Amino acid sequence: MDSQIFVTLLVLLTVALNTTAQTLLKLGAGQSTINFYIIGGIFLYGLSTIFYILVLSKLNLSLVYPIVIGLTIIATMIVGSAFLKERVSITQWLGMGLLVSGIWAIAFGKKFNFKIVVSAREDAVNLANEQVIYENMNVSINRLKKYLELSVIQSTKHQFKLPIKYSNTRVISLLHSSWQLSLL
Repeated sequence: MDSQIFVTLLVLLTVALNTTAQTLLKLGAGQSTINFYIIGGIFLYGLSTIFYILVLSKLNLSLVYPIVIGLTIIATMIVGSAFLKERVSITQWLGMGLLVSGIWAIAFGKKFNFKIVVSAREDAVNLANEQVIYENMNVSINRLKKYLELSVIQSTKHQFKLPIKYSNTRVISLLHSSWQLSLL
């Protein structure tokens, strides 16, 4: 299973367990101190904490906490309105809309910024690598030029005295030629 899908399912499972725990605690609040609803709510909170810890092992706290809490607030408000028949005002629904937009900004804003940063970093690394390759090539060419200026290249039968000045393209073409140069 894809890692991103797995983490998303863990977040949704955590939210569902939190919402169900809240609902059970609300149902058990008007009864005796310890009852089935209270015990079930506490158990589901514990279970949701385990899944929340799994999510935290995969993502940053600054990203996960607002998403889990925000989605739990939204889900709990919907469950309270639909199943517990609690009255939710227009202002509360507008607040929930703001929560949704805030959760979206937190969840996807981080991802978009990350892509921009990664892209910029990759460009910088590529540019730095190209610069190092260019500098290494220039150093190698300059060393070869100095060697050619000061030395005599010997073949097995002949000695060749090379002219003192070579352009970079001449040195590179010399390097790519069929001559076998042995540099001391």
